Amino acid sequence: MEEEQDLINNNSNNESENNFSDPIANQETQSTKKCKNNYNFWWQLILSILVIALIILQFVPIKKSPKSIITPATSSKIAHINVDTIMFKYPLVDTLHNRLQRQITSLETDLINKQNSLQKNMQAYQDDMQSGKIITKDEANRREQLLMNEQQELLTLRDQYDAQIQRLQMSMQTEILDSIKSAIKNLPPEKSFDYVLGYSNEGAIFYANPSFDITNDVLTVLNKRFKK
Repeated sequence: MEEEQDLINNNSNNESENNFSDPIANQETQSTKKCKNNYNFWWQLILSILVIALIILQFVPIKKSPKSIITPATSSKIAHINVDTIMFKYPLVDTLHNRLQRQITSLETDLINKQNSLQKNMQAYQDDMQSGKIITKDEANRREQLLMNEQQELLTLRDQYDAQIQRLQMSMQTEILDSIKSAIKNLPPEKSFDYVLGYSNEGAIFYANPSFDITNDVLTVLNKRFKK
């Protein structure tokens, strides 16, 4: 009887344990099913939206934006001049070049005279050293320092003259270019252009239509103004 009672008690405990664990298992199962149902719902909704979008793109005509209307630009009048020809036939070029050459010669002459003076002083120092005129070391140092200062002044003067020559050359070029630009502006009305290009034999323009060449017209204006 005791064994039967124990068996009955054990069955009761097992049933109570099963009854305690079932609600949790059932709750997890229901939650999992609910998540799966929600996932399936949203996935089907997204697929439906994509299908509808594809149908719209396939069957509904899309309006094309109107093409932009590009109006053709007005044609510009363009001419050209041969700079080499103007530099060769324009008297002002020779005048400015001769003036520049005289200034360069003057600077070079002054520099050569100072260089010759330095060489004479150096030779005199060597002669005095050999003849015994310079006895003390202080006297030798003083003469050497004077020669070094004179040499440094000569180098500084050479750099100044080089810079001055460059400025003179730039000033000459600017004066010639300004006169050419002014002559172009003073051409007759029938020779007025929107753009005037300058080219030379060693430039980047390899061909220019002779019918647009206004070199002689510009030269005529330049020479008339130069004679005045």
